[in-house]
Amino acid sequence: MKSEQTEEKKNRKLFSIKYKLMIIFGLLATLSTATLSFFAITIAKDVAMEKVEKQLVEKAKDTANYIDKSIEFDLIELKNIANKNLYRDEAVSYVQKAKTLALEAKQHNFKGLYICDNKGNFYLENGKTLKVSDREYYQKTIKGNPFMTEPYEERASGSLVMSITSPIYNYSKKIIGFILADIDGLTLNKYVKDIVIGKTGCAYIIDNKGTVIADPDPEFVTDKINSIKLSKTDPKYVSVSKFEKRAIKAKESLLGYFDWKGNLCIASFGKIKYNNWTIIVFAPASEFLGSINRLQVILILLGLGMLGAVLLTTIFVSRKIVKPITATSNFIDDISSGKLTSKIDEKYTTLNDEMGLISTAIQGLQNRLIDTIGTIKAISTELATSSEETSATTQVFSENTQSQAAALEQINATLEEITSGMDSINDNANGQIKSMVAVTEGIRFLKGVEEHIKDSVEYLSNQSQTISSRTQEGNNLLLTMQQRSGEISQSSDQMLNIVKVINDVADQINLLSLNAAIESARAGEAGRGFAVVADEISKLADETQSNVKSIEANIMGNNAKIKQGEEIVNQSIAKLQSVADGVSGIAESVQGVDTEINAQTKQSDSLNSNIIEVKEKSESIQTEIQEMNIALGEITGSVGNVNQAVQATAGGSEEVAGGAEQVAKMSQQLQEKVDFFKIPE
Repeated sequence: MKSEQTEEKKNRKLFSIKYKLMIIFGLLATLSTATLSFFAITIAKDVAMEKVEKQLVEKAKDTANYIDKSIEFDLIELKNIANKNLYRDEAVSYVQKAKTLALEAKQHNFKGLYICDNKGNFYLENGKTLKVSDREYYQKTIKGNPFMTEPYEERASGSLVMSITSPIYNYSKKIIGFILADIDGLTLNKYVKDIVIGKTGCAYIIDNKGTVIADPDPEFVTDKINSIKLSKTDPKYVSVSKFEKRAIKAKESLLGYFDWKGNLCIASFGKIKYNNWTIIVFAPASEFLGSINRLQVILILLGLGMLGAVLLTTIFVSRKIVKPITATSNFIDDISSGKLTSKIDEKYTTLNDEMGLISTAIQGLQNRLIDTIGTIKAISTELATSSEETSATTQVFSENTQSQAAALEQINATLEEITSGMDSINDNANGQIKSMVAVTEGIRFLKGVEEHIKDSVEYLSNQSQTISSRTQEGNNLLLTMQQRSGEISQSSDQMLNIVKVINDVADQINLLSLNAAIESARAGEAGRGFAVVADEISKLADETQSNVKSIEANIMGNNAKIKQGEEIVNQSIAKLQSVADGVSGIAESVQGVDTEINAQTKQSDSLNSNIIEVKEKSESIQTEIQEMNIALGEITGSVGNVNQAVQATAGGSEEVAGGAEQVAKMSQQLQEKVDFFKIPE
């Protein structure tokens, strides 16, 4: 068993508690650090993004207000021109006014200045007119609202221009027309090119259809980039187009995200009151989250440091934990291999923690096992000795019962002889009666009859003495048998006591094996070997109890039969004593007959008077002999029953001897099992 456990231990792939603790605490430290980092970064991101959102939204609003003011400044210059008396005076022709505006355009750096009346007639300096009443700038300006167009290509020169308008009021403050000025199409770019969001972010303006009308990159304006249209064919504009659609429809500044050139950008927008244009300010989100990223790196480094510290602490602590566990495991291996002489280091049993309790408990288990195994060895030795003594006793008992059976056979034969002798006496008595009858017929046969009676009396006397002697012998034999039965009963009682001791020992063994099984179960995997031994001991104890109960039943059955035999023997003794008394009476009667015969010989004359008395006594003798025959028959039957009981007792003693031999074998097996354990001397 020890080699099997060693081989199993070698083949088993062990995963040390030290590594398990390192993994567990490492995972816990990683998880806790990751969780804390996640929440810290998330909270920091939320705080930062809340701040960025507020700043970016404010930036978008401020930028929109700045552009509004810049556009308003450009419109003020045009408004000042429109407020000149020349243009307000309705008496001056529009052709003259157009020529004057052409001259002023060069003074104010406008690409062109033009005038339109309130009927939608657009005047050129060469006197030609154009109808513009269907144009948006006419419809809005004629209502008193200054207007600025989106950039467009001028037909004549092909250059990119924008147009701004300002209404002309007469002296009655009635709108009589408006002045239109062409300016550079990239004019709005100067308003957004200096706007920087974060480090690399910027701002751009789109019209209400999504076309870029101002951007730090002039090509976006000249190419009239429209993300909403381009997103239908180019996926890189999809994210931007979604945000721009949202910005165009929204009335309040909001925050959003879109992908641009591989970067996730955070953006906001503001509304320009002129023409409902939208200015969008954006920057890569990473620029706003730089501090968050640094915080993330710091937390990762702190997490790694904590993980290293936890692992080092775990290694140190696990070594402290594993050492007593390993020592305890080796100690349990020694116990499971039967080496109960092994000792555990005292420094582990004095620990003030659970391992100290476990080590102390296992050491206590070892001491209990030592006591238990020692007790089992002693009990098994005593059990083997008692079994041998029981076997020897039952052998002697069997021999005695066989001797008793032989003696009863002799008694039976003697009783048969007595019965035969009583039959002969009965026949003689019948003859004597006949002789008495013959005496009454004639006295002449007296002498012959007296001789015959004398012979018969002598024979009867001899037979009576023989019967008395044999009856006494039978009585002695029955007394001897009674004594033997008492000895058998005492031996059976002793055997019952031994059987009870064996049964108690088996109970104790069974209880000890149960305790051992419980302790081995508590020991877990290490106690499995001892659990097998405990189970075998329990099975052996159960078999011992079963055999002992069978022996006890047989012995109790024998005792009952022996007591029945003793009662029968007592009855036989009483009946034999009655026979002896009857035989004594016969002897006395025979002696009286002899006396009478002698007296008859001497006094032949008084024979007639005594014949009747002799006849009566002969009849009485015949009756007593018949009673003796009946008593002898009963004695013979009783002796036969006693013989059968003795035969049954002999069989029971052989079974007891076999059971004792089996108990001895089981005791030897128990000793072999227990010898597996080595205990201190």
